[in-house]
Amino acid sequence: MEQFDPERLLGQYSIAFDLISSEYGWTDEEIYNLTFTRFRQIVAAIERRKYLDYRQQSTLISWQTRNLAQYIAAGYMLSEGTRNEPLENAQTLSIDKIEAAQLEEAMRVESSIPVEEKVKPGSWERLQGTLGRVK
Repeated sequence: MEQFDPERLLGQYSIAFDLISSEYGWTDEEIYNLTFTRFRQIVAAIERRKYLDYRQQSTLISWQTRNLAQYIAAGYMLSEGTRNEPLENAQTLSIDKIEAAQLEEAMRVESSIPVEEKVKPGSWERLQGTLGRVK
């Protein structure tokens, strides 16, 4: 069975008209009177804003999920010296490949910082650092 493709049925112009009218409340006549260049600029600006909003919301949900999973996994009762694999896995939870690459880079940079330069666990500075107030 062939997969449904709304672009084939609707066409690029009808999708763009719908995008602009739903964003700004403009009528088809108002959109039709735009120059082609301005029409493309408006569509591109709306798509970019929607994408950035999606990335911001997805990152927030992913961050929240990762932190909750880490708190839960950190509470596991393990024997002394045992690796906490659930905690390690929770630290790498991501919503997509973009965020996974960012987390991997952040962990690589974090592991290159000498231990004496890192903030001690449970300190006031660490709390402030998680809130973005201390670097």
